Amino acid sequence: MTAEPGLLRYAQCVPLEFGHRRIPPEVTDRIIGYVGLDPATKTRRKTLLACALVCSSWLPASRHCLFHRVDFDNTQFLRRFLAMVLRSPAARPRLSYISEITLSDSMQEDPAYLHHLAGHLPNLETLSLLEIDWSDPSPHPSTFTTIAGFPALHILNLSYCKFPSFNAFCRMLSAASRLSRLDLRDVRWPQPQQRNSLYKAAPARRPAIVHLMLSLDSDMKKDLFQWLCATSTTRSIRRIGLRRCAIGRGRTDSDNRFLRISAPSIEVLHCMATDIEVLPACISNMTNLQELVLDCDEKNMGRPSLWSFWRNLALSLQQYTGRHLKKVLLDDISSTLLHHPPGPFGEETDLDEDINLDVPPGGVSSQSPHKLHQDLKFLEPVLAQENMSQTVFVFRLDGWPFYSQSEAQNMHVALRHKLPELQGRCIVNLSQD
Repeated sequence: MTAEPGLLRYAQCVPLEFGHRRIPPEVTDRIIGYVGLDPATKTRRKTLLACALVCSSWLPASRHCLFHRVDFDNTQFLRRFLAMVLRSPAARPRLSYISEITLSDSMQEDPAYLHHLAGHLPNLETLSLLEIDWSDPSPHPSTFTTIAGFPALHILNLSYCKFPSFNAFCRMLSAASRLSRLDLRDVRWPQPQQRNSLYKAAPARRPAIVHLMLSLDSDMKKDLFQWLCATSTTRSIRRIGLRRCAIGRGRTDSDNRFLRISAPSIEVLHCMATDIEVLPACISNMTNLQELVLDCDEKNMGRPSLWSFWRNLALSLQQYTGRHLKKVLLDDISSTLLHHPPGPFGEETDLDEDINLDVPPGGVSSQSPHKLHQDLKFLEPVLAQENMSQTVFVFRLDGWPFYSQSEAQNMHVALRHKLPELQGRCIVNLSQD
């Protein structure tokens, strides 16, 4: 948030006209709104409190941003909030401003923290729970149904949380009647000795998830997918992301079963490039798929996967029978995937002239030629398919130290000459990370 202080200083320096600043109030409201987007909790809170004290015209926007997102990072702050806002007749109406709250592990000193807030936040849309450990000691079972007291809640983020059982996890999801987006990162629960009994005890209410993002261990993902197969999520799902968790390889694997059942509904699929070998079977029935995102981080890929990547990507796109695919994004793609792999002793193998590409005359100058991966040729017939004629391919390079901005431009020229079908629908840029 480096721009806002300068803008605020500019507002203070504007000369007065008839006792009022010339800068319109809607502009100051916009500036204060940007302050509310600051991810640093303490800085955002301190700045907004200062803005609220500037003048009466700044107070409404500052107050709204101050209450829009509340991070309960310690028990002391929660108690002050309950005393000064929740139990105050004058301040209680401000609770309707709250749209997003975050609760961290430090809140476990007060086991009833969710009960304190439930029923008082009518417009809460996003709930984030970070590093909450319910496994030891296990709380009262009603703890996991407390989020039913947030009627507008539709986004739930769970990061590094531990549940006493899978049933407790299911109860929490089922209690949120309007839940549409679920983001799970390293969530855990004990594995039962008899897996079949685990699902018979699941509650009757099911979530209808539209956007599902997962970063789970295989056992946790297997439990979740097996449960979701019996819910309306298979019909409501539109976006699914699998981060740091592979798609199952077996034909009876719960991963593949869930993806097969929900395939006609999926519009955006985000998975790891290591799943490229099983992707053809998953994508074949996704007739409404509009965007395919592959995480090509080299740290998560082995050498065999690197060398067969383009061949398997071409096979996957050949299996796609729909006509709605608008974008294929190769995210965080490294030089190893784009350049030809070295020989058995580390030297670069000899390539044909049509593969060893220099930037053509009139193109962007380069210090070294781009030796594109030989298996890129497998994409050529796929790009010529009728249902791929409008598909845009985005190569998001993993940046320094592999590429500079000029080298990214050179790679864009080289790709278009290697694959003429990409003319006009190829984008090469650097990652922002």
